[in-house]
Amino acid sequence: MGITVRFPGTGDGRGKTARGRVVDTARTLTAVVSAGLLAAGCAGAAPSAPPGRAPQPRDTPAARDTPAAGDRPLPVRVTSAPETTDHIAVDELLPKRPTRGGFAARALWEVRKQTIMMPRIFAPTTGSCEDEDFAPAPGRTLRCTVTYRGVEVPWKVTVLSEIEWDAPWYHSGEEHLQFRATPLRALLTEEAVHAAVLASFPREQRRCTEIPAVTLVDVGASTGFRCQYRYKGLTDDLYHWQGLDVRTAADGTLDLHAEG
Repeated sequence: MGITVRFPGTGDGRGKTARGRVVDTARTLTAVVSAGLLAAGCAGAAPSAPPGRAPQPRDTPAARDTPAAGDRPLPVRVTSAPETTDHIAVDELLPKRPTRGGFAARALWEVRKQTIMMPRIFAPTTGSCEDEDFAPAPGRTLRCTVTYRGVEVPWKVTVLSEIEWDAPWYHSGEEHLQFRATPLRALLTEEAVHAAVLASFPREQRRCTEIPAVTLVDVGASTGFRCQYRYKGLTDDLYHWQGLDVRTAADGTLDLHAEG
């Protein structure tokens, strides 16, 4: 599981660089030089600055911070976020994976782990499954719920009828079954979104809409929240904001999708 940043192609003459920056390839700059300025340039005279003000080079902060017309920053500036975790770290932080007991205990451990991997920020979890004495058989399903920072995340666990290379196993005596845990809702946190944007665009200025600390959203869809990062146009010497649609993937993990 990871965080994906997608940049769709555009049909408006703009291309995307390998780092995701928007490049305007359609605009041509035409310089028209008046005869009076040309004559002054030939004579070696430099244009004078207004009284009491030094000339502004193009690479000064005043020039660099000029926004493009129509670009508007979102309200929350993203400057920091907690460190994210991975599968190995979560395995070590959770209680040991159960090797004894019924199928429900094994399934619950798995959905607790996958719940944490949605935001990829560790927090204590609790949970339960609807039937602790569930008898697994191919095609049967079990409902479980995991609580993360006070928010309940619902899951459906399905016992598989065929072997899938990435599905977890349940072993009991001579019984060896695989199962698939599917989130019915996705867990979204403000810290997770900020961490994703910082990791994807570490050197740019980043901003987001206001996002709840912890909330549930639809799986595999747009969350309705947005972020953006700032980039400099190659032809107009102005800064622009590239919008990012905060989405979730089918497994509930974050998916940042470039707008436009």
